Amino acid sequence: MATQVYEFNVEMTCDGCSGAVKRVLQRLPEVSNINISLEQQKVLVTTTLPSADILAKIKKTGKACSYVGIRN
Repeated sequence: MATQVYEFNVEMTCDGCSGAVKRVLQRLPEVSNINISLEQQKVLVTTTLPSADILAKIKKTGKACSYVGIRN
């Protein structure tokens, strides 16, 4: 699968929340970049994995989240 940049809305209230999301995504070797905006409640993930796999990983942190779409 080609590398894509996926955008997710993730409810994060503090640095601990964003850190938890970053840690879980960093464990995936197929993820090459993570960009988290605590202010905008957005996470951009560059990966070769399907968006559903990334969404499932983010949900494991206990944060409410949703898939927005592919970013260019």
